[in-house]
Amino acid sequence: MAGSISSGTKPGGVSSIVGRTARLRVSTERGTELARPQWVFGSRSYALHPDGTVGMVSLSRGMPLFEVRDLEGGKVTQYAELQKRTARIDDPVAFASGFAALISRPAAAPAIMRVAKGGLAPLSPAPPAEVESSFISKGEVREFRRPDGQTVYGIYYAPRSATHRGPAGVAPPALVLVHGGPTSMTDAGLKMRLQFYTSRGFAVLDVNYSGSTGYGRAYRQRLDGAWGIADVADCAAGARHLAKAGLADGGRIAIAGGSAGGYTTLTALATTQVFAAGSSHYGVSDLGLLLEHTHKFESGYLHRLMGTTPGKWKDVFAARSPINLIEAIRSPVILFQGLDDKVVPPEQSRRMVRRLQQRGVDVAYHEFAGEGHGFRRAETIIAVLQAELVFLRRVLGL
Repeated sequence: MAGSISSGTKPGGVSSIVGRTARLRVSTERGTELARPQWVFGSRSYALHPDGTVGMVSLSRGMPLFEVRDLEGGKVTQYAELQKRTARIDDPVAFASGFAALISRPAAAPAIMRVAKGGLAPLSPAPPAEVESSFISKGEVREFRRPDGQTVYGIYYAPRSATHRGPAGVAPPALVLVHGGPTSMTDAGLKMRLQFYTSRGFAVLDVNYSGSTGYGRAYRQRLDGAWGIADVADCAAGARHLAKAGLADGGRIAIAGGSAGGYTTLTALATTQVFAAGSSHYGVSDLGLLLEHTHKFESGYLHRLMGTTPGKWKDVFAARSPINLIEAIRSPVILFQGLDDKVVPPEQSRRMVRRLQQRGVDVAYHEFAGEGHGFRRAETIIAVLQAELVFLRRVLGL
């Protein structure tokens, strides 16, 4: 394996190298983060090389920084120029005389590339471009504040098309995207769903709300005990920021997200008057059922997010569950659900739909056989985008 080290590669072997990895802590002393949430087993943020160096990926203000540190001499080589060309660097491995990693860029599909001081070198032929560059909207990192003065981060994408132009002097409709996790993060890498909307006249704000990785421990801990509160406030602040800056029509801003992002979407519709519509993809509507069905890997995670304990949680979970806040939802909603979802079973979405219909809310619902928690099939993804776009155009009056 490319990232493995045998004891015969250098005097002292693995134990000598591993024994010096305590020096990695100096990287975090600069205020950077040296890891991402372990959503997938086996992910890594550094790699040991047989020559006694370590290649590390850290995050500073949401941006990746790659550096190589000599564990023996302490010399550090920073590849700062890569920050201008990369949106995400994942899973570095030792490769030949240097390192390789999975690289995400703003205008190209992710690719495994060699990371060198002079730049990036592809290790395989680049796939054909999926989108013409004239249609690609590149993200702009923006900072804004919520009412209590705390800073929030997001990535703004302006509408962009090579063949169409919006009406002059008119702000575009917008979509505020809420990533899942919720302590994951979004980045400025090429995302087809996002480009689907910007190429059709929408502005998009991809929010790294409180709790997101990449901005330090204090930022991540802002969500502890405040899920359904801090994240909603941040997304609402993002929508207001777009409207105030003239980047979006304040009356035509929708919110959308999947899983935990779907939870934030539904909660935002129930607790704020900022969004004109919402789209929930396999979103959590009943936190009690989520606790019942959550897998062992995330046991205890919900209590940290909700500020509860295994012995005392029911009242808080009920108070923050969208299914119990339906009376306050007035904006149109569209929901998408996989029938094989074990994390958010279909009944959660079906109950939301029934209750919304009973109240006369404009609601649409789509189920997909063979799909679980996160849509995988191309035909499903296409159907979801098409249905979502038609719905948003209708309810936003476009």
